[in-house]
Amino acid sequence: MKFSIRKRIKRLPAFGSIWSRTVLPVRLRRRAHRALTLFSKAEKRPGSSSYGQKRILIACSTLGNVDISSLDICLGIRLQKQGASVAFLICEGSLTACSLCESERFLSDREFAQKGPGHTCTYCSGSFNAYIRHHFQVFTYAHVHEADKADMDGWIQGFLHGQEASFRGVPISEHVRSGLIRFYGKVVEPSQVPTSVVRRFAEAACQTVLRVESILETYTPEVIVVNHGLYVPQGVIVATAHAHGVRVVTWHKGYRRHTLLLSHGDTYHRQLIEEPNATWENHVLSAADRVWLKNYMTSRRTGTQDWVSFVHRGAESKSPVFSGDQGSPLVSVLTNVDWDAQAHFNANTYTDMQSWLRDIGRCAEKLPGTRFVVRIHPAEVTGRRIAATTSAEVLRETAHRCANLSIIEADEPISTYQLLEASDLVVVYATKTAVEAAYLGKPVLICGESCLRGKKVGRDLQRGEDLPTVVQDMLEHRTLPYQERAERYAFHLFRRRMIEWELLTASEASNGEKAILDGIAIGTPFHAAPDH
Repeated sequence: MKFSIRKRIKRLPAFGSIWSRTVLPVRLRRRAHRALTLFSKAEKRPGSSSYGQKRILIACSTLGNVDISSLDICLGIRLQKQGASVAFLICEGSLTACSLCESERFLSDREFAQKGPGHTCTYCSGSFNAYIRHHFQVFTYAHVHEADKADMDGWIQGFLHGQEASFRGVPISEHVRSGLIRFYGKVVEPSQVPTSVVRRFAEAACQTVLRVESILETYTPEVIVVNHGLYVPQGVIVATAHAHGVRVVTWHKGYRRHTLLLSHGDTYHRQLIEEPNATWENHVLSAADRVWLKNYMTSRRTGTQDWVSFVHRGAESKSPVFSGDQGSPLVSVLTNVDWDAQAHFNANTYTDMQSWLRDIGRCAEKLPGTRFVVRIHPAEVTGRRIAATTSAEVLRETAHRCANLSIIEADEPISTYQLLEASDLVVVYATKTAVEAAYLGKPVLICGESCLRGKKVGRDLQRGEDLPTVVQDMLEHRTLPYQERAERYAFHLFRRRMIEWELLTASEASNGEKAILDGIAIGTPFHAAPDH
C-alpha cells in the first residue's frame, strides 16, 4: 500500500505514543465539553414513570471513548426520566487492560506490560466522570481481593498454556483473544505475543467477571446495557450476564447518521445472523418505503447520509475501470478488516478470513477462464486505525503467477460499487456490502459471518473445499437473488434496525426513542415504528 505523507507519519512507531499523550487528550476534552449540551437537551425532554424503578446497569466502563460514552449517558438520562433506577459501571484506572489500549498508543509492548493502560486512563477522567457521579449511582472496577487472586492466577496460567476452561463458569477466552487482536490491530494468537501483554488482558477479563458478579449480588440489575458487546471488558460483561441469567442489551452506532443499532442478548455481529427471518421477510414495503430505500442505498456510494462510512472521497466521480463484457465472467471478492470485531461464530465455514482468502487464490487457479478481482476493504486505510497488515499479502504471491486474479488495494480510490455493477458474481466473507450487492440484483456467495447468511437472499457456502464448484455453478446457472426479498432485508437492516433517535437530530420528526427505551427497559424488539 502507498500512503500519503500524513499517514506515513502516523505509522511511525513513536507517533501514536506522542499523539495519544498530547493531542488526543485535548481533543477528547473538547468533544466531551460539547456533549454536555446534548445532556442538557436530554434532561429537558419530558419524562414519565412508565418504567417503575426498573434497575438498569449501564456498563459504560471506558468513558474515554467519548462518542460512545456520551450516548451511554444520554441513554441513562432518558431511562431515568422514564422512572428507571439507573446505575453506571466505570473503570477509573482499576483494570489492567481495556479496549482503549491500542499498541500504537504505547512506545513498546514493554511499556504497556510494565505500566498497563497508564496515560490512556486520563481519557476517562474529567467532565463525564463528574457528571455521572453527580446524577447516577456509580460502581467502579474494584481492585481484586487477595482471596480471588489464586483463582485468577490459576486460570491465567491455564490460558497461557492453551487451556479453554471457563473462569468461575464464565467463558472469557474468546474475549481475551479479541482484546489482543484489537490491541495489535492484526490477527495474532496469544502464543505469538509477549506473555506479559497476554497476562494483562487475561487479568482484566478475570477482574471484570469478579466485579460484575459482585454487582449482580448487591444491585441486582434487571438488564445490563453494554456498548458493542465485544473485547475486554465489554464482551466479558455480556458473558458474565449470560452465565447468571441476566438480560443484556448491546448497542452500537448505526451506519446511518443519528441512529443506534441495538440487540438483545449479544453483539449485533452475531445477533443479525441469528435473527429469525420472520422478523423482516413478511414486512411489505410501501411505495414510500421503496423511495426511501432507493435514496438511501444511492447515498451509500458516497456516505452522505452516514456517520459510519469508509468510502474513498471522489471515487464515484471517476470513470469506471471495470467492464462486464470482456468475454469472461467477473467475480468480485470483498474482504473486511480482518482484526475488527473478532468473535466466535457458530457453524462458520472458516476459522478466519485468511483461510478463506487462500481458498480464493486456489479457486482462481482452478478456474483460469474466470476473472477474480479482490477488493481489499478501504477501512484498512480510511478507518480510524490504519491496519498493521493488509489482507492483500495473503494473495500477493498467487496474484503474481495467476493472470486472472487481480487485487484492488485498500488505498486505491476506486469505487467498490462500480465493481459490483460490472460483476457477474459477488463473493463475500463478512462485509455488509453483501446486502447492497443483493439489492443491486447481483448473485451473492456468503462464505463467512455476513449478516446476509441464512437469509435466503444469497447462497451460503457450507464447506471450504466446495468453493470452486459452487462459484462455477453460480456462474453457469445465474440465478439472481429474489429481488423483493433482498429489498425487504435491506430496508429492515438500514431503516428498521438502525433506529433514528430524535435526541440526536435537529427536529422532533422521528419517534425512535420509544423503541430504544422500551427495548432496553421492557425487552420489546428493537425495530423502528412503521411510520418512523
